[in-house]
Amino acid sequence: MKSSLTNTGVWIANGNEAIGYAALHAGVNFFAHYPGSPVNGVEPHLKMLNDQHRAGIVFNDALNEHVAALSAMGASMAGARSMLVMKHVGLNIASDPLNYVGYSGVTGGMIIVVGTDPGANSSTGEEDVHWYAKQFNLPLFEPTHIQEIYDTVISSYELSEQLSLPVMLLVSGLVCHNTAPLRPVENKIQPKSLGFVANRDKYINVGQRAVKNHQLLIEKIAEFGDTQTHVTFNGSGHAPTLLLTRGNTHQHALEAIQLLSLHGEVDLVNVIAVYPIPKNYLTAALQGRKQLIFIEDQDGFLENQVKMEMFDALRQVEVVHGKDLFPAHGEITVHQVVLQLSKLMGVEYEFNALNEVSVPERLGTFCEGCPHTS
Repeated sequence: MKSSLTNTGVWIANGNEAIGYAALHAGVNFFAHYPGSPVNGVEPHLKMLNDQHRAGIVFNDALNEHVAALSAMGASMAGARSMLVMKHVGLNIASDPLNYVGYSGVTGGMIIVVGTDPGANSSTGEEDVHWYAKQFNLPLFEPTHIQEIYDTVISSYELSEQLSLPVMLLVSGLVCHNTAPLRPVENKIQPKSLGFVANRDKYINVGQRAVKNHQLLIEKIAEFGDTQTHVTFNGSGHAPTLLLTRGNTHQHALEAIQLLSLHGEVDLVNVIAVYPIPKNYLTAALQGRKQLIFIEDQDGFLENQVKMEMFDALRQVEVVHGKDLFPAHGEITVHQVVLQLSKLMGVEYEFNALNEVSVPERLGTFCEGCPHTS
């Protein structure tokens, strides 16, 4: 693989473009997808970059997500770095082969990018696909802004090859359609020789061999969860109230803290690696807290994991809130976060926003170029 990439300073990119840039700079050899909003812009951007840099990436515009998943798995099993892209409803179609890819593992890094859609802004539903990570037993990252998307893709390829496992990356519509400065890294791509090495114990998972590989997978994921610290922190470190966020709601929580002048009264931990959760880090972060508030959209995957796996650490916290305050449906807004925090923290705040306007419903349309349009 040839590359003439250098650090060119600061660029401007949206979420789809950040994923494309990161794939190129990480040395991706094989790209497979089935397009769907909010991640339907990744492939055309990466194709343009591939042509510009003569990177030699092989593309599979697959018949469906199942086929795309199998092709990406095969490429990575042969040592290539692969990227698999689909939207959240497509993960249902790809789930059959992905249920067992952790048993066999991969050789070259493999990233599974899934576009999520809280609020069903461009989808037939708003299914919460975080639960697939626990079912697959694969690491799951959820970056919250453009630079973090780029950095997470780059580092996830290294982690994938370190663990010999695919890594899942969930990006919401709000993050994908955001545009912000991006600082790329200088990365000299080294040529690699690709080829499949037969290994019956690794790739033929039936009977007790499957059970053994399942056990090894569970142990590997548990060890990663005990040692990983993929979080960001804002605050003094000793505030009585701790906010735990992931994905969209992190930026909302930051804005709410500023609007309500809660600096010093709350600390904010944003969990980027939401499966497996960073238990040791969170156990330390909970020390001395009187109140814990989970702020996350959809089903409350982070809250569920913490309550299930960190019950002893949670017992010292006097008050715990989460899905009792924030709905499991729709896209959580800054208004909702400000409203709930102002009540809990005893701060009066008038949210100066435009009054809601009744808008006639517009029928849904297909994404440009969607093969289902006919």
